[in-house]
Amino acid sequence: MFNFGKHLRIPSLYRNAPSEQTVQFDENEHVSRLRTLLHGFDLMLNDDVSGTENTFKDDSVESSIGKAGNAFYQAILGLEPKAIEEALTNITAAEQQAEGRRKFMEYGNFKVGNYPSGYEYLICICDLSLMQSILGFVVGSFVDNVKSAYRLRKTFISFTKMMEHVREIQQKKKNGEIQSSDPNAQFIDEFIESSVITGYGVLTFLISLLSPSIMRILSFFSFHGARKEAVQLLWTATDYSNIQGAVALLCLYAFNAMVQSSASILPLNYSDELFRCQQAIDSIRQRYSKGAIWAVMQGKLYFLRGNTEKALEMEEMHIDNSMEQIIAMKGFDAAMLFVGIRRFKDATQAILNLEDLNSWSHAFYRFFAGCCMLQHSKELKKSNGNKEEMESYSAKAVEYLKQAPTLVQKKKKRILPVEMYLIRKVQKWENRAARLKVSLADAMDIPPYMELIYIFVTWCLNDPQLLRILRSELEQCYCTEEDEAGLREFLLAVIERHLKEYESSRTRLNRVMNMDREYLSQANRDFWILPSAHYEMAALEWDMHALKAEREINQLLKKAQEYHNYDLEGRLSMLSQAAFQTIQSEKQ
Repeated sequence: MFNFGKHLRIPSLYRNAPSEQTVQFDENEHVSRLRTLLHGFDLMLNDDVSGTENTFKDDSVESSIGKAGNAFYQAILGLEPKAIEEALTNITAAEQQAEGRRKFMEYGNFKVGNYPSGYEYLICICDLSLMQSILGFVVGSFVDNVKSAYRLRKTFISFTKMMEHVREIQQKKKNGEIQSSDPNAQFIDEFIESSVITGYGVLTFLISLLSPSIMRILSFFSFHGARKEAVQLLWTATDYSNIQGAVALLCLYAFNAMVQSSASILPLNYSDELFRCQQAIDSIRQRYSKGAIWAVMQGKLYFLRGNTEKALEMEEMHIDNSMEQIIAMKGFDAAMLFVGIRRFKDATQAILNLEDLNSWSHAFYRFFAGCCMLQHSKELKKSNGNKEEMESYSAKAVEYLKQAPTLVQKKKKRILPVEMYLIRKVQKWENRAARLKVSLADAMDIPPYMELIYIFVTWCLNDPQLLRILRSELEQCYCTEEDEAGLREFLLAVIERHLKEYESSRTRLNRVMNMDREYLSQANRDFWILPSAHYEMAALEWDMHALKAEREINQLLKKAQEYHNYDLEGRLSMLSQAAFQTIQSEKQ
């Protein structure tokens, strides 16, 4: 587990003495430093690794901030423990230097533009604090998450005050009360305004997704997030042609293409938001023409919007990129896409390629590959395909599935929820195989790739042809255990909801919701279908009645969140929280 506590110090923003000696202030040099900082970030987003490193190679405050931002970018793309630890170290060092520079500006009353002295660096400090909190949520335990949330609260207070100030200044500019033709003042004002709008938007958005357990703690301090306001601010920020505009777009993409694409309760204008994201990414690619991340994002958006052919073209495009994290991100998306269009052999290769690029979870990569190889083998058997390949893939699938839990056991860091999930599933299949004296491949009542689709590739369920194939396969499954029968009912209910066969879906979900909780709580049972059935019933009500069924939907979502201590709890908690915010946003 990361020792996150050592990184939690927030620099005091209001000490009485500057940490730098009072010297002659050179306004042009000051502006030049900040321009260089933004230029370095532009190079980073355009995949110019050496250019970025050269820009931030000196020991200036701005270079320290740049190094921290670059380290955070690398860490958040790959989520590798070593990169995260390095980013946290860089962020802590940059905070300290930025605090010293802020005090120097403030006590020397060195003001450029229409905002208080030192605001430029106060914003940088808040951005760095936000980065640190995000990394804490990504990799930490519940305790680390609470620490990150408290840190967010302090950052939120600063951003709230700055946001009020920005709105006041912008209103005065709009009314003609403030006018400036000085390029330095204009630059600093835009630096501050774009940073505050983006930072406040990202922070408010992040708060709106915090789990109920953390929000219950922080609600005592009136600490809340409004997603609709956050999204509006982020779209406003995308108009800035600097790092802040790019960060705002990355956040909007993460929400629409990663969080919402896994959700069952979607905003009524979701398709419009996807189209808007697509247009914004098309535009930003003109600025960052060599930035591979934008091409990767574009490819996934094509798939989400139903253009599978174009998505495949983008995913299969070779990326000449020295950043392995982006190549890994592209590979992960490609694997999910291939599963969604039932190209299981290609999905296997795409996910296994990640083992040489990324250390996030080799156990999951093996588990995912095993599930895909097993299904590819079954597809060959159905079509009387190559027998040798069929047997080879089946044997290799069993080997990979058995290997997956052992790879988790070798880890020294905290076990991921998805790893807890795969350990339970493999143990269940192995126990059943031993009891029935059959191979692992024959011990599964439900093809395991179907669960992967629901958990990771939900967006492909918008394809009616795929839905009919999945339903046909599930209807042919003979389940010998009650939880397997419940899983079959649950997946069929999800399929029928997407096919708008609402009453049949409702009947199946009611069966799952009425299953014996004590039975499902037994070791290795698929307990997750019980809370998920309440979530899916809420989705059914949303599809049928939208806000007219607000009360019923909220009750079902709250019920879904009452279940705890199961492997997919984090996923459902986030999706339920997103659903609450969706409902609130539609009411406004």
